[in-house]
Amino acid sequence: MSLPLRFHASARRRLYLRERLMIVMAKSPLAVTVPLGALLGLIAGVGLWSWWYRTAAADAPANIVDFLVVAVPLACVVGGLGFGSVIGLLVGASAKALDTGIIDAGTQPWRLHAARRALEQGVPAEDAEVSRLAVSLAWATVRRPYYPRALRLLFLCLALLEGSMAGLCTLNGIPAGMLFFGSAAVLLFAMALFAVPAETRQRRGAERLLALHAADTMAAGIGSVGAARGGGALPVQ
Repeated sequence: MSLPLRFHASARRRLYLRERLMIVMAKSPLAVTVPLGALLGLIAGVGLWSWWYRTAAADAPANIVDFLVVAVPLACVVGGLGFGSVIGLLVGASAKALDTGIIDAGTQPWRLHAARRALEQGVPAEDAEVSRLAVSLAWATVRRPYYPRALRLLFLCLALLEGSMAGLCTLNGIPAGMLFFGSAAVLLFAMALFAVPAETRQRRGAERLLALHAADTMAAGIGSVGAARGGGALPVQ
């Protein structure tokens, strides 16, 4: 296989994975936040379990069966359903974070697949790159979540609480708790810091529609170029 063909397949695969993640996050944030919470819960559970065996039960033999049957599933359930669900509900249901315009603007998923379709239908690489930039333009205007000011204040308070818990774990020599609560504090602080106030939704909504219109126009032009070069037209509605 020649180098251009390998590059072509790799670019198509990367675009497809990115599109899938964008659509999943737009439709169901819990599908991403719950596994993330389960992973953090697993890390915290394993760390706390090992710390408990080193201190409170130092004379008891380590039981790998209890570890696999009790500690790991419990950590995953607590982390996934607790941390992941709370953050996912706040971010997804209340604030509609990572709104790609699929729901609010009434757009269709194929608009996020413009670059992949261009590659699949034989459009030259330079035209596919233009299509990717057009989709990125529409995505860049709506990627930041919209939070009400009260919710941002709640995130800040939770970040301070998680930070204080991380400090207590640090003073008591619990590295797993320090890692878990510290990561949660950083995440909550970032969510409150980089969120867009809900009052700007109307202005950003107009910008989103303009960007999507520009992406459609560019995609239509790329489709006509591909058809002229024998690669097939990009379907535009």
